[in-house]
Amino acid sequence: MKTVFILGAGASVESGAPLMADFIKRAKQLQAANAYGSAAGQIQDVLDAAYKDLRQIHTKSTIDYENVEELFSAIDIAHLVQRFGSRPSERIDELRKSIVVFIYRTIEETVRIPFNGSMVRATKGYDDLARYVRENVDRAAPRGLQEVSFITFNYDTCLEFALDRHGLGVDYGLGEPFVDGSANKYQVKIPVLKLHGSINWATCSKCKKVIPTEVNPWRHGGYLFIIDQGQELSLPLGTRIAGQTHSCGTPLDPLPLLVAPTWNKSSSASGLHDVWKRAAMELGSAENIVVIGYSFPVTDMFFKYLFALGSDSDAHLDKFIVVNGPNGEDTRGKFEGLLGPMSARGFTFYPFLFSGASNIIKDVLGS
Repeated sequence: MKTVFILGAGASVESGAPLMADFIKRAKQLQAANAYGSAAGQIQDVLDAAYKDLRQIHTKSTIDYENVEELFSAIDIAHLVQRFGSRPSERIDELRKSIVVFIYRTIEETVRIPFNGSMVRATKGYDDLARYVRENVDRAAPRGLQEVSFITFNYDTCLEFALDRHGLGVDYGLGEPFVDGSANKYQVKIPVLKLHGSINWATCSKCKKVIPTEVNPWRHGGYLFIIDQGQELSLPLGTRIAGQTHSCGTPLDPLPLLVAPTWNKSSSASGLHDVWKRAAMELGSAENIVVIGYSFPVTDMFFKYLFALGSDSDAHLDKFIVVNGPNGEDTRGKFEGLLGPMSARGFTFYPFLFSGASNIIKDVLGS
């Protein structure tokens, strides 16, 4: 049966990434610890935007200046209307760049991958998921079937790294090959459709195409150069974009392509239209949908309509499972309100962490 996984920030919490509501506070702590190096000025610019500019705006509005999704959305709209407190236009343009640096550098400083001195592995939730996907692929591929795909709102690459470690390639739906040629050679590639961009997606400064760079930064270097790094490693894929080149010979823009979770994504996401179309197609063919760690925030009305229009098909939706952690009970009503009467019959909610949902995933994928 065709299963579509929908992943949100809660899926990456056990890998170290902060939830969106905790993101700014965590970045503030990292800034105080001098963790950002040369990006410290841009990080401080974003913190000032949150704690100074938006705090003043908060007296007349309901923008949550401590939630990075709302902050990113506000800055993205400010970039369109050229108004953000008392900042002049050129500082608003720089702020839009700074929020991208703020997000990808914070992800790089927080996400950690287990390393036992001889083997790099994905964190447990992602590792179990990728293993069951691998088993599903081994059963389905001989019959010519592609039974699993992912739609994710996450900027991090924990999922892709886990798939890579289990011998599976990634199809981002971008229509462009990876800069890292070895990432293109997998016989089986799993659709991973990232609606808001990714820290390993870059833009060619000449042809403006969106280019995936790499998934596994240790693929070519072996383990000698990380042997002294302890039992955890980072995934610094955004930082590694600088200096890479598109196949047309043009240097890539060093800023990753990240998109704010607003209803209006036109300002920065013209290269993602094919990804969204593919996501709608995957939803339309789904017989099982499994949501993990996605809180369905009010800022992302885009998904409500993507789901409604994408799921308008002849496919019968058998199961709609939500795994949203012990503190995610308040999201149950949001998803129940999303589903029509036919889809609601298969709705199940589990207050589990990602790592505790292994048996649920195993059952859905028939492992």
